[in-house]
Amino acid sequence: MAAHTDPYQNEYALSSPPPPLILCPRPPPHPFQCSATEEHVKDHCNLDVLNSATLVQNTRARFKEDVIYTYISEILIAVNPFKYIDGLYTEEKKSKYKGVNWTTLEPHVYAAAEMAFKHMELQSQSQSLLVSGESGAGKTETNKQLMDYLIWRAGTDKSKSSKRDLSKMIMDTNPVLEAFGNAKNSRNKNSSRFGKYVNLKFNRDLQVMGAEIRTFLLEKSRVTSTSLAGERSYHIFYQVIQGGSPGTLSVCPPSARSELVWRVPLRHHRVPLRHHLVLRFRRTIESFVMP
Repeated sequence: MAAHTDPYQNEYALSSPPPPLILCPRPPPHPFQCSATEEHVKDHCNLDVLNSATLVQNTRARFKEDVIYTYISEILIAVNPFKYIDGLYTEEKKSKYKGVNWTTLEPHVYAAAEMAFKHMELQSQSQSLLVSGESGAGKTETNKQLMDYLIWRAGTDKSKSSKRDLSKMIMDTNPVLEAFGNAKNSRNKNSSRFGKYVNLKFNRDLQVMGAEIRTFLLEKSRVTSTSLAGERSYHIFYQVIQGGSPGTLSVCPPSARSELVWRVPLRHHRVPLRHHLVLRFRRTIESFVMP
């Protein structure tokens, strides 16, 4: 107990101050702190700590076990395995995901397709599936599997099918588009050099009636030249040469076959035919192998 007098001569008593209370708050997690658990989860949102490091760690752990699909809520992340995985795309796998809620099974491209189909069925509204990623990420293959599952899931309108199966006709458009729009680059031997919008048409019974495919942003400069060494023009040019008869190449001397010069008319809907475009393919015909 101590006495104190203020400037106005008022005297009052002061008690001893209590000991200081030291609070030790828990520090915020480090931006690159990883999760405490060592087990991977199928949805990144279920991680104890969600940041860039834990997302990569969880994806890597699943990738090492050949599990290439992971969710971020309803967003599906796919990592290109660059190898064939047994049982990943089979009829049994399709049947497993048919009519099942996407949260109950392991992440898969079939689950994303099933989700879109169920929303279309329940809400009677058109649905969109966006496939994006950098070169070599697996967009082309993912798009194939989405189309394959949706056509299998819905079935086709038998009245629209003539001599050929409608589903096969739709799926057979992929090799044609890839021939004219895919090329080898430094990272991917079958890189799509264009954007593709696929519109599947369904009737009231939710059967596939047909498909509309729109392409955009084709890399036209690749027709005449490539930006880096070791890259190629579009597959179709090499396929035409590879599929030619022996007599087609007999007119070309052996010394010129290593760098074939093929003259093709250059046409444009606004520019009249004025000259020939020279396309030089720096690949030998004998050693050319399609990727």
